[in-house]
Amino acid sequence: MARTNYIMIPTKGNSKVYCKAYNRIVNIDWLMERGKCLGCPYYVGSAQGDGVECFFDAGEKGKTYSVEYEPMEFVERVGITLEESNVIQ
Repeated sequence: MARTNYIMIPTKGNSKVYCKAYNRIVNIDWLMERGKCLGCPYYVGSAQGDGVECFFDAGEKGKTYSVEYEPMEFVERVGITLEESNVIQ
């Protein structure tokens, strides 16, 4: 499996990102304020304070990194089926 470094940066006014560990769209402030990322096996950085960097396989061959702004576009593009449709606030 080829793993990719995904740099998840929320758009202005939208603090939502895809979280591989929860397999959901989550509020990035919720993740960071509670320290959820620090113990995550996919977490590799904070995208220089602008988001979150996660290293995992999403089935995109040949990619070494990908910058993502709209979480649902990412989920749909790589064919991820979310555990639940609701967003973790």
